[in-house]
Amino acid sequence: MPHLEATFRAHGDQLAMFAIDVGVDDPIENVRDMVAAKHLTVPVAIDSQPANADVLIDGEFRGTTPTTLALPRRATRIRLERQGCQPWERTLTPTDGERIAPA
Repeated sequence: MPHLEATFRAHGDQLAMFAIDVGVDDPIENVRDMVAAKHLTVPVAIDSQPANADVLIDGEFRGTTPTTLALPRRATRIRLERQGCQPWERTLTPTDGERIAPA
């Protein structure tokens, strides 16, 4: 995450800034990337019966149900697993506000 550091030095009763470190190569480009990434994901509510199923997104554990995750607007593999239950898996392209709740 970008950060801003400024170093100040006192000259008598005046204060002069003499160094700035924004923590990124190009802060404007970094902000553009963050904004673009936010618009490339959508919130998706995921639930299951029974609850507390593991949620795997593209094979990576992301939490347990019920949950709401920011998922990419592209074909995404969603898998729900819970001991003693049949796993549920689909590949879909999430839409804004989508709710996934397999029976």
